[in-house]
Amino acid sequence: MGQTNDSIEIVKTFDLYKKAIQTRNGAEVYHLLDKNTIEWYSFILEKIKYADSMEVSNLSLNDKMTVLSTRLMINKDSIFQFDGKTFCIYVTNNAILGNSSDLSLKLQAVFVSGDKAKTPVVATSEGDIIEFEFNKENGSWKFNLSSVFKAEDLFLKKYLSNDNLSENDYALYILEVISDKKPTNVLWNRLFTKSGE
Repeated sequence: MGQTNDSIEIVKTFDLYKKAIQTRNGAEVYHLLDKNTIEWYSFILEKIKYADSMEVSNLSLNDKMTVLSTRLMINKDSIFQFDGKTFCIYVTNNAILGNSSDLSLKLQAVFVSGDKAKTPVVATSEGDIIEFEFNKENGSWKFNLSSVFKAEDLFLKKYLSNDNLSENDYALYILEVISDKKPTNVLWNRLFTKSGE
C-alpha cells in the first residue's frame, strides 16, 4: 500500500520539525506548528507572566513544569518582552523546553481525515503509544505539538505514582535535575501584575 501525498507531506513536516529542533531554528519550528500550538505558546506565556502560586499549582503537570522552568531559566526582563511567537522562537533557539525527545521518533502509519491527521508513535521503551496530530492550514500540514502534552502528562503521572511525591515536589525535583539550579519557592509567585489588579 503506497502513501498518499498528504501522508508524505505530513512525514516531511515532522522531519523538518525534528531538523529545526536539532539545529535550534526557532523561526522554522514556529512556521511548522499549527494554530493550536501557537495559541498554547501565548496561553502558557500569560501563565508564566501573571499566574500566582494557586493558579500554577492547578495547571496540568506539563504546563506547570513549563511555567516553573521558564521562570527559573529565563530572566524576568526577557520574559516581559516576549509574545507567543518570540517566546516559541527563544525557547527553541536556546533548547530550554526540551523537545529533543521527539528527535528519535519516526512516523509510521498516518491516518488522514480531511484536514486532520493522526499518527501513532511508540514514545517510551515500555511501548507506550501516543498520537501525534497534524492539521492542514492554508494548504500546508502543520504539527500540533500541543496534542502531545496530554499524553506527556499521563506518562509523568504514571512515573510520579511510583515515587510518592506530590506533583509540585516532583516538578521542583525535575527542575533541579534539568537545570542544575536549586529551585526556590519564589518560582511559584507571579512575575508581573496586570494593570488594574
